[in-house]
Amino acid sequence: ELVLRALTDEPVAIRTFGKSPFVKTGNGLRYSLFDDSAFDTDIGEAHRDQCLAMFAALDLPLSTPVRLKSGAYSLADLLSESLGGFNFDQREIAWSAMAFARYVPPQTEWTNRVGARMNFSELVQKLLRTDLNAQKCAGIHVFEALILIGKADRKNPLLDEETRAQLNSHFKSTVGEIIRRQREDGSWSRSWCAAINDDSAPMTPFQMSFLVTGHLAEVLEKLEPPLRPPKSVLLSAARWTTNAMNGTEIRPNGFWVCPFTHAAHGAHSVLTGANR
Repeated sequence: ELVLRALTDEPVAIRTFGKSPFVKTGNGLRYSLFDDSAFDTDIGEAHRDQCLAMFAALDLPLSTPVRLKSGAYSLADLLSESLGGFNFDQREIAWSAMAFARYVPPQTEWTNRVGARMNFSELVQKLLRTDLNAQKCAGIHVFEALILIGKADRKNPLLDEETRAQLNSHFKSTVGEIIRRQREDGSWSRSWCAAINDDSAPMTPFQMSFLVTGHLAEVLEKLEPPLRPPKSVLLSAARWTTNAMNGTEIRPNGFWVCPFTHAAHGAHSVLTGANR
């Protein structure tokens, strides 16, 4: 609750971060990107629409207030800016796609601020063509975005028949690769699927295994039950992750916030699901 307030209430955000992360636009509202020179700031989202995707994962309604000193806004203003500024060539689209999967249906298409019309079938095709080697977190968030769009499509048809068939085929082949590539101890390396063919990374082998295994345990639980790997695969990953979280390699510094959060949530999702 305190973290949510820091992301949706500007005075609290300033007390927490030292400055405001909000940027008002002609289409609504967005957060600054901490590594984008256009914003001239050292705070902000690590990935475009990361906060909006998190709000979607929490199932927060678009009416959720966002309070700025200059006026009252809501998550709808964040979505409006995201849709208005979206294009398929932006640096990362996975987090925007995850947010759209929750907040745009039952609409199947949208128009950005320059008048370009886009739809979910085109979004899926773009995600399927994305080079995972060039993506953060070993490309697993691209797979996650596809999963969430697939789930949304089953509730309200969003995709054309050809794209739906391609997506289902992708799920089956990728899950098969994930099962085959799992190590005996339950972990995965960076090469968690055939699309990853570059093992070079600025991380130690343990750091990469921890990052990938935690992310996969979390994301695979989001698949519909018929598409998930056997429970033994997920349990093995959750046990490895749980043991690794207690390892001496983990340090209390900023690097570990992302991998540790995904690992903890992934292990919890799998283990509590196993007890249901």
